[in-house]
Amino acid sequence: MKRIQSRRKLRMTTVHRKRVLRQVVGSDGKEVGVACNGVGAMIETPAAAMTADAIARDADFLSIGTNDLTQYALAMDRGHAELAPRLDALHPAVLRLIAQTTSAARARFCPVAVCGGLASEPLAVPVLIGLGVEELSVVPSAVGELKALIATLNLTDCRELAREALEQNSVEAVRALVARKRELNTEVTR
Repeated sequence: MKRIQSRRKLRMTTVHRKRVLRQVVGSDGKEVGVACNGVGAMIETPAAAMTADAIARDADFLSIGTNDLTQYALAMDRGHAELAPRLDALHPAVLRLIAQTTSAARARFCPVAVCGGLASEPLAVPVLIGLGVEELSVVPSAVGELKALIATLNLTDCRELAREALEQNSVEAVRALVARKRELNTEVTR
């Protein structure tokens, strides 16, 4: 895991907009007096995840918005009182979209960040790292806990956990798998 931080970046959601922004702002934004750490793309829909290879061609980074991605992947309105509690970004369908995005980005040497509720969830962090996520955008209150957790993780184990999570057929199975592995790791380190 490269870093946990809250760094401001300009984000564009379509390849065309990104190209236009890059032309207007230039490669680093100096021409228009804007501090620009790169031009990135938000991956917030299944369509964006499935075309991440094309999007990554023109991006300096990708950022997966897990709240929207989950809502659209599972076809559940997070504003609906009865459906919202059933939304869970550890659903295998969402994890597969994240895996597809990180795989496509890795082929283009394009770093991937995750924002949204999943990034701040300790149970999800080893899976995200195993899927190839390089940066987490988390709520400030979670930074200390997640830094401590990440310091205990082994990348090979995270990759194996992610592979197993992708093979599960329900969110309950994913959560049970991750909890079981976490419990085993805790016992080993005692």
